[in-house]
Amino acid sequence: MTQLSEMAVVTTVESGKVFQREDSLAGEAGFKLKLNGREVVVAVCSPDRLIELMYGYLITEGLIKPGEQPVVTQEDRGVVNAVVDQSKPPPEPQPVRSDYCITPEVIFRQVKEFTDAGNTFKETGATHSAAIGTQNSLRCLAEDISRSAAFEKAVGCGYLEGIDTSRSVVVLSSRVHSVFVRKSATAGFPFIAAVSAPTTKAVKDAERLGICLCGFVRGERMNVYSNRWRLGL
Repeated sequence: MTQLSEMAVVTTVESGKVFQREDSLAGEAGFKLKLNGREVVVAVCSPDRLIELMYGYLITEGLIKPGEQPVVTQEDRGVVNAVVDQSKPPPEPQPVRSDYCITPEVIFRQVKEFTDAGNTFKETGATHSAAIGTQNSLRCLAEDISRSAAFEKAVGCGYLEGIDTSRSVVVLSSRVHSVFVRKSATAGFPFIAAVSAPTTKAVKDAERLGICLCGFVRGERMNVYSNRWRLGL
């Protein structure tokens, strides 16, 4: 099993005292995503779930549609290749067509479960998290040193499990920038709920793309930045 954290000896300075102790550090690994043998992404992430990462990349880039099963193989350690049709350029994100609505209480419940579940972050303090919230449960939790990889791993997991994105919420620990909004729209998610804040462009894109964007979701308080009708407000 791939280890997401390892123990290391660190020197701690506290209240004028210096001492050594063991601490847990997050793991890191390089990875490459290939399309038809051509490298498209070279970066670093936590050393696990690269197949889910690839599927998340494919669906959020519009390279595959729900139900399609491209040939995805892990060629080597840290290298994943997908065979896809690239005869047409990926489509621009379109407004989410789903009419899905939920109550604020559903968002609060999902985010609480989400923040309680981040074990690697609790151990290391070095990871971002993402998950898919459905009406009844939180699924596909992914923790990663890269916020983009965490997002794509969670979405890829949801794709492989057949989760209906049109009736789901993307839950994030990180700030929300416009790339996350555009990718969520491409995958068909009508909601994004984040513990942190969005950027101005993320809010504008979310409004245009029909996504209800919620930020600073903490306890029973949140800010709703766009399409609040999805929450009955």
